[in-house]
Order: sequence, then structure tokens, then C-alpha cells
Amino acid sequence: MRRIIMKRKIVAFMLAMAMTVSATACGASKTEEKAETTQSSAASVDAEKYVKLCDLDKLEVTYNTYTFTDQDVEDQVKEMFEYYVDTSDTYNYTDITDRTDVQDGDFCNIDYEGKKDGVAFDGGTAQGYNLEIGSGTFIDGFEEGLKGHNVGEELDLNLTFPESYGNADLAGQAVVFHVKINKIAKREMPEMTDESVKALDMDYDSVEAMRKETKDQLQESCDTEMETSKKDALWAAIMEQSEVTEVPGELLETFKEQISKNAKSYADNYGVELEEFVKNYMQMDMDSFNKEIENSATDAAKESMVLEVIAKKAKLEVTEDEIKSRAEAEYADYSYDSADAFLEEVGKESFRQYLLQEKVDEYLNGIVKFTAGEELNIVESYNSPDASADEELELDEEDFGDEEEIVIDGDDVEEEDNVLTEDGAAEAEEEAEDAEDAEDAAAEDAAAEEAAEDGAQEAAE
Repeated sequence: MRRIIMKRKIVAFMLAMAMTVSATACGASKTEEKAETTQSSAASVDAEKYVKLCDLDKLEVTYNTYTFTDQDVEDQVKEMFEYYVDTSDTYNYTDITDRTDVQDGDFCNIDYEGKKDGVAFDGGTAQGYNLEIGSGTFIDGFEEGLKGHNVGEELDLNLTFPESYGNADLAGQAVVFHVKINKIAKREMPEMTDESVKALDMDYDSVEAMRKETKDQLQESCDTEMETSKKDALWAAIMEQSEVTEVPGELLETFKEQISKNAKSYADNYGVELEEFVKNYMQMDMDSFNKEIENSATDAAKESMVLEVIAKKAKLEVTEDEIKSRAEAEYADYSYDSADAFLEEVGKESFRQYLLQEKVDEYLNGIVKFTAGEELNIVESYNSPDASADEELELDEEDFGDEEEIVIDGDDVEEEDNVLTEDGAAEAEEEAEDAEDAEDAAAEDAAAEEAAEDGAQEAAE
């Protein structure tokens, strides 16, 4: 993890509660398919007929707390600094002067031009590009073809793009790259000083400013994770000690349909069919996926019914005026043009449940006994294999056969022009976006991760 990025509020409080998660705080792209008010909701059925609610006054809930160390702060600051140095290619390059031949590990500064059938093709030309020899950055044969040649030398590389290459015009095609070797160098990470920090596009004027904000972000992450732990433990206890005797069929179908639609929207966001997304990212077949939807929809329907019963018991409700008022206050935060557009996309019933959940949680916090339990390190919890925190989702787009392009950093190289790379293209493009807005990228990916991995059972903040 490059750094702990504080969670961003997401308009959907729970995918499995039929919330539309296409409208996130990071301004996720809107799908053509609008969210519709669910055909049946827990509010439209006689939930009390099916729910035997536990004694809420006797509930005792233990939750996790979170902390961090001074070393965690220093590690996160260092990672962030090195990340921005890497994405902006502001390393210290020292020319190698005791030899002239290109070897593994050298950073070889080159000019090159690629031609197919004697004609230069788009994205195949650059000047002043620093290529790490042996990194596997460029297509097979390019880096290997430079080894043993000398500074100042010009040569032609006869190469072939892979058959599986994403650019159909180049896939499997024979090309010739004319390359000039300008110099060879070794690369070092610059010392982290106030001056080097100012030179990066991070909006910090000193190392101490980085340190302070990182500490604030870690503390906010601790607070957020503690609240999430409290809420998760609370609802786990309620559902464990309550009984739902039956889930009405129409309510179950509504949740199954909504979860399926939202899963498809995530696949659409990555430009693939649902079956491909399920197979390559979720790593399961469609039969298993459909069973997960069935289970998730059942659990979600039960929780929605319990929510309505608690709300009725506490005499809590959400009025039309409250829905309109909150929509007016928040639509701009989620990149909508109006409150009406926001509600049309999200669904009024979904938004009502979101607001009702807030009221019920506040009510429960006043009557349930909470006890602080295990204290966990926030950084270790984010890095654990089963972490549920909002971390970056790093999909391997090679699994989806996407076109492989890279953003490269050369003196005269335009972004998204280069078509040479065979691997790591999606990561490079994502890192370029992260440099502009790392928090937004992380929030969007985390929403996708929670939906895909948890089958829409986790509550989004």
C-alpha cells in the first residue's frame, strides 16, 4: 500500500440493501441504466410478521479500536514521497562514465522511431526516454537488443508485436525501431528534503507538512475503522440474536435483481462482460456467483426487514422533506447536476433506506452497551490479506485483453502516445491518474473491491 488514504463517504450504504453504488463520493461514472425504486422493499411488506427481534436493551457489543506508531507515519511519508518521485520520474540520474556499453540494470536514455512497412506508426516515437534495461517495460526483444551496444551508437531493432497485443493494427505485426543511444546512467532516489518535496506535485511545502497530514489521515482512518467495527459488530449481534422466519419471495427477487445489476455495472466500468469479470477477477464460475447472489440477497433482505422493525419500534421514519433536503445538500458532492438527477440515479427508496439506517444506528448507539476490545494497528490491518479497508483495487487488465499502453516520461514524450509496452500498461495509466487525485482513485476502486469480493454484504461508509 502506497499510503493510507482516508475513506470517502459513499452514497450507497450497502449494496445488498439494494443501494445503487454507481454514485460514489469520488464521482464514479454513471451507467446508462438508471437505478429504479425497488419493486418491493422491506417497508412494503409486513416485516413484523416475519421478524422476532432480540431484546435490544440487553445487547452487549465488543468492537475493535485502532492505533498507529510514529514509525508508521514515517513509513507512510517515505512511501508517498517515493511514489510521487516514481510517477514524475524525478529520480537523480548519474551518467555512467567508466564504460560505454549497455548492460542490465542501466538506465539507457534513448531516442527511437518505430515503423511498420516503412511508415512511422502512432505511439512508436519518443526522444530522451529513460529505459531501464532488464525491466521488461518494452516489448520482447527491445531491451535485449540494446545490450552490448554503446553510447552514441544508432541501430535498428527488427521486432514483432505479440499476437495478443491490444492494438489490433500492431498485434502480430513486424516492425523496425531505429534507436539512438544517448547515454547510460544509474538511478537513485533523491533525498527527501523540503526542497525535493516542493518540487513534486503534492501541494506540500515541507517534509513536516507531509508528516502532519499523514498523521491526520492515519488518525481519521483509525476513527473510521473503529466506527465501522462498532457498526459491523452491532448488526452481527442483532442478526445473530434475532430471527427472521421467512423472506417474502418478491422481496428476495428485488434484492437479487438489484445486486445483479450492480455487479454488472462494475463489469461495465472495466469494459468487460459480467461473465468475464466473474471469471477473471472474482475467480469463480457463474453457478457459484449466482449462489453468492442468492445468499447475499437473502441476508440483505433479512437485514432490511430487521431495520424496518427496529425503526417502527423506535418510531423512526424518513419524511419526503428529509429526502429532498438531504438530496439538495449532497447531490453536488456526487457530481450530479440536481437533486432530482441524483434521486433518479440512486433511487428514492434506496436513499430513504440510507437515511433510515442513519437514524436507526443513532438510536441503537444510545441503548446498546459497547465495550472496546482488541486494539489493532491500522497499517497492519490495511495490509492484512483479508483487509476490508478501502485500499486500491489493482485489477490485472491483461486478464481482460485490454489494449496495453503506458504513460512514459521523456523530454518530448506525450502521455498515452507510447504503444511499446507489453506489460504493466493499466498500472501506469492508473498511477498517472493517482498523481492527480490519489484519494479519488482509491475510493472508486475500493467500492468496486467491496462489491466484488463481499458479494455486496459489506456496509459502505
